[in-house]
Amino acid sequence: HYGLYICLLVMPLSGYMGSSFTRFPIRFFGVVLPNFWGWESPELKALCSLVHLSTVIVFMALVAVHAGAAFMHLLVCRDQVFRRIWFWKSRA
Repeated sequence: HYGLYICLLVMPLSGYMGSSFTRFPIRFFGVVLPNFWGWESPELKALCSLVHLSTVIVFMALVAVHAGAAFMHLLVCRDQVFRRIWFWKSRA
């Protein structure tokens, strides 16, 4: 769980930082966000993009492992863990 939360924090920050090292304005659903770093740097943009992409890959892997563990509780362990996390509660 901590890895998922770290990815959810690092991913938008690295994307924002990467966008701020370009000459283009940073837009979030049409709203222009402030640019705290005011210079253009292709090297820093590339570094932030690499961190952003790496975080996306790690995040997708963690989500897949997390879902796999949930289904393992349903199919292999057959304990009540999956029943607690499922949004539909059975009547039995």
